[in-house]
Amino acid sequence: MKVHGKILTEDGKYDLDKDLFTRELSIKTGFSIADTKIFLDGFIKVFEQAILSGVPLSIRSLGHLTFSEIQGHRGFNARKYKEALKIDPSANKEDFYENYGSAMRINFALSQNLRDLLRPEGKKKIKKV
Repeated sequence: MKVHGKILTEDGKYDLDKDLFTRELSIKTGFSIADTKIFLDGFIKVFEQAILSGVPLSIRSLGHLTFSEIQGHRGFNARKYKEALKIDPSANKEDFYENYGSAMRINFALSQNLRDLLRPEGKKKIKKV
């Protein structure tokens, strides 16, 4: 895929900001960048509304937005521990366990037709007629 104004990161991924994505979408659709920006902003607002209301969103042929609850738990804060080791190499690891409250996780999974693009021809889940 040719990405106009591409930004290739150190790990070999294309990292597009919203403006570059808008430009790519504009090129693929033939609409002006201004029209594409209006469409993309509206698209994002639909996602924002679903997230704020906590209502799952299924868009056939694109993907599914769902939510799951992360239960409160006790966990190790590796970042704080690593910083503390720089100051005091004998820092006690047990001091860096913290209680984390429950939270909501936002999940987005691509639809089956898009995931099938990576499957070999005989293994596709969606059969073409």
